[in-house]
Amino acid sequence: MVKIATDWFGFVQDELLTVHVSDGIELVKKEVENGLKRDVIMLDVDSKDTSVGMSCPPQAFVEEEFLLNIKKLLDNNGVLILNLVCRDEDMKKTVIKRLTGIFHQVVVKDIEEEVNQIVYAQNSTEQTDSEIGLANDTCHNCAMKNPQTLLSPETSKYLNSCVKGTDIDLSDQFKNMIIVDR
Repeated sequence: MVKIATDWFGFVQDELLTVHVSDGIELVKKEVENGLKRDVIMLDVDSKDTSVGMSCPPQAFVEEEFLLNIKKLLDNNGVLILNLVCRDEDMKKTVIKRLTGIFHQVVVKDIEEEVNQIVYAQNSTEQTDSEIGLANDTCHNCAMKNPQTLLSPETSKYLNSCVKGTDIDLSDQFKNMIIVDR
């Protein structure tokens, strides 16, 4: 998969962006135990179990224990980016409800003409006006007012550099998002 990402999508690893080919649940648990913090965690894991209404991610990746570990692993301004492919509406609502119960800010982006939704979840409870480009006051729950603030300009620029050589603009993903109420 890393070779495909590199060859076909221009993916580049460096000291700030590494790929781990391993059991994701065990890796997250180990990194939490080691006290590590991450700015961005992307989960795009396919499930081969066709008996459930969710093909991405596998059920274990949306269980409370795993999501709590993700929350611990993210720094305060870090963001979880999750590819959710769920045809079962009740299951989808359950997953989103679980995420909103764990993370302070959750935003969902529908992918046009696809079942996929990209879910952004963040721990942060506060961002300043300078961080979000608003005048006057400190903004609480800023992503609820402006979902584009989930990623800082630096983080967005860095993520886009990881897919250089393609037409992908990750910051465009923040257009037309659905804000999820807690």
